[in-house]
Amino acid sequence: MVWNYGLTVFGCFPVLIALYLAGAYSSTILGVLCVAVGVLLPPLIYPWAWSLWLMSYYLALPHELPANAADDGSVDEDE
Repeated sequence: MVWNYGLTVFGCFPVLIALYLAGAYSSTILGVLCVAVGVLLPPLIYPWAWSLWLMSYYLALPHELPANAADDGSVDEDE
């Protein structure tokens, strides 16, 4: 979920706000667009965001990948 809302807040909202500041539309339209984007965009990009989350997770913890796991299934005490 972090990727979904992170991309929405830091990727789409600044563009909408910049267009508002440029005079493309009124503050009412900006509010409606922000609510619509905030509600509709995260579920639409969920599959892509899920793959980004998995990539981030396994990039940080490569020993958690099934191919890199220990054969006996044991886990270190510090994990």
